Parts: sequence; C-alpha cells; structure tokens
Amino acid sequence: MAVIPGLKISGLLFSIGASAMALGAFYPFFCNHNEIEMPRQEFYVWVSVSEAARKAIEIRYKLIAYIYTAFYYQTQTGKPVLNPLFYLYPEDENTFAIDLQFSYGDAILVSPVTTENATSVEEGLPKDIFYDYYTGAKILGKGQNVRINNVPLTHIPLHIRGGTVVPMRFRSANTTTELREQPLNILIAPGLHGDASGSLYLDDGESLEQECATEINFDYNNGK
Repeated sequence: MAVIPGLKISGLLFSIGASAMALGAFYPFFCNHNEIEMPRQEFYVWVSVSEAARKAIEIRYKLIAYIYTAFYYQTQTGKPVLNPLFYLYPEDENTFAIDLQFSYGDAILVSPVTTENATSVEEGLPKDIFYDYYTGAKILGKGQNVRINNVPLTHIPLHIRGGTVVPMRFRSANTTTELREQPLNILIAPGLHGDASGSLYLDDGESLEQECATEINFDYNNGK
C-alpha cells in the first residue's frame, strides 16, 4: 500500500493552530479534520488561523502547476514530492540532523514554525544560494543554521533554491478549474553559476486516462 503523507489538522488552537495550518498547506494531502462532539475548529473560528489559511492556501493554489508536475515525476521516477534536505545535499553532513525543514519538490525549502507563540525560527541553509519566496531577497547559505526573526504567527518561511525554475500562476483562485484559466508565470532562481532549470507538466487536470499532455523543460543560463 502506498501512503501519501498528509496532515489532519485537529485539536489545534490559536498560534500553534495558525502555524500548523500554514504547514499543512505545504503537504500533499491537506484537510481540516475533526471528530464528533469535539469543539468547532473551522479556520474562520480564530482570526489568526483564518488569516494564515488565506495566505497559505493562496500560495498553494498559485503553485498547483509546480506541485502537479512534481507528482507526475514521482509516478515516472519514484522520486518523492517531499524530501529531507540531505536528499538534495547528501554531501553536506550538517543536513543529516535537520528533521523539521523539508524540500517541497526540487525548488522550495519549507521551514515551519513548530513552537507555540514563537516569532522566530532557526533554519539550516546548505552551501548554496536561496531566495526569499516573499521578497526575492538573495541569501547565500554557508552550511550552518540561520535564525529568522520577526516571523508573524500567520507566516511560514519559504525559500526558492537557486538553480531552479518554478512554474506558478500569477493569481490564485477559488477552484482549480478557475485556476487553469489563469496565466502561468515562470519564476527563475539563478544558481551560483547563473544557471537554472525546471519542468512543467500539463494535462486536462481531471481525467485518469489522458488523451494528450504537454511536458516542457526549461533551461536558463546567464540571462538566456
């Protein structure tokens, strides 16, 4: 039996609930789970959780094409959609003990806040170049931990790994049907040597048996 990792968000309140909700949006399977006779826990019950939900789900939907492509390659090669950092940096022994951060596909580094009421998070950055997902700021990893301060309770730190190309929608939408009508953007994150590569897989998004599909490979080298 193949088990896809997922997060059932249950019994989580206030600040840790907002953080857990944001983290769940970056798991392959994402649902808000509750049990009979338990207190209500819809995202809108708490202001911080509803705000975190809107932000994280918007990002998830913008990245659906990227996620879908990662799942396609998992079916073709067996490479998981989520990976520990040592999978991408096996030569870096400092990544071996990192058990909270993970790679979401090949390009996105997720560094969740896992401590209640925390407004900072310590993340390990291998010797590579990374870009802040929200600001585009460039960070040179030195193979050691870096502390990120002033992290809002409704925010989850994300970084794009240098050397990757990320297909993503320009805007989010309420459904994946609406989302497929949105234009695609190609986000290029140059690596240490100015190059980057990535892929995009597209089909009708609904059928189990596809009559046709499109696979595009992107290669970037110093502005070309």
